[in-house]
Amino acid sequence: MQTGGVVMKRVLVAAALLGAMSVSALAVELPPDISKRGSLKVALVPNYPPMEFRDPATNALSGFDVDLGEALGRKLGVKIEWTETSFAEFMPSISTGRVDAILSGFTDYASRHEIASFVDYLRSGPKFFVQQSRAAEFKDMAALCGRKVGASRRTMFPAEIDKWSQKNCAGNQIQFVGTDGSADARTQLKQGRIDAAVQGNETLPYLMDLEPGAYAPVGGPFATQFTGIALPVKEKALQQAIAEALDAVTASYDDWMHGLSARFSPRSIFPKEHVLSIWKDELDEVRDWGAMVTTVLHPQCSGRPMRLRLLREFLTYAKSCPDVWITTGEKIAENFLRHEAANR
Repeated sequence: MQTGGVVMKRVLVAAALLGAMSVSALAVELPPDISKRGSLKVALVPNYPPMEFRDPATNALSGFDVDLGEALGRKLGVKIEWTETSFAEFMPSISTGRVDAILSGFTDYASRHEIASFVDYLRSGPKFFVQQSRAAEFKDMAALCGRKVGASRRTMFPAEIDKWSQKNCAGNQIQFVGTDGSADARTQLKQGRIDAAVQGNETLPYLMDLEPGAYAPVGGPFATQFTGIALPVKEKALQQAIAEALDAVTASYDDWMHGLSARFSPRSIFPKEHVLSIWKDELDEVRDWGAMVTTVLHPQCSGRPMRLRLLREFLTYAKSCPDVWITTGEKIAENFLRHEAANR
């Protein structure tokens, strides 16, 4: 929280039991040209399931990002005009105004900030994986040293692989093999041309569900990356509108994980360990920011006995963090006003 130039590092956690979110439009001001045409032009490349892809049965655009985009459109009161393009055309399309935004599993890298500002919505990271039939050879990530590892050369994965290799494989570096995308990496893995591949951990579980018994992850994410909505760097009003709409759409952990993503996995109710890790990661990241976490819980999901136990475990974890204050909205408001008065 920024108050008179002083950054408050205490994290505020307000727990509330609320009903389902309204889908009514927000009272935000969009740029005049977007308001006039009543639509938002959004670029994507539908080849990255489950983030964005074409449904094989209907050829309709589908995926996590498509659902998110449509939800944002409803919040903003505009139609989403999806524009299919190529990865190479993402940044030119933003800089020339051909599109208003990019929502396509697009990673927020500092190298892109001259042209685009990002509203981030997903924290993830790359993971190594191998063929299940060879899993015994790779009991840990150290076993990857000296091996051939493939990843899309269009991403930052090559740089992240090299960084990890330099740190962990002294004298026996990973042999990187650039591929023409994640699908090509998986093909080369199946053909035995590479020993391991790298995929973002936001998509790897989905691919493992599609091909049961085909792949085995090796270790955890070896880097952190943020996926965001890319917007023209000078369009401050649009950036603010998208940020407010995203806050409204993702206000509930239950809605975000259960409502948006459940239909892309047979696990419609996520196991305790999965949800608890998400809540802890969210809290830890917000602690670094020095901001506030509002945990919104829905009775139809979090009212289950298993979820109540999960909530107790999460609150126990939050209480163990010395910089976390578990409180009410009223106390937060009082604290804010007290600090504002002190800094006048």
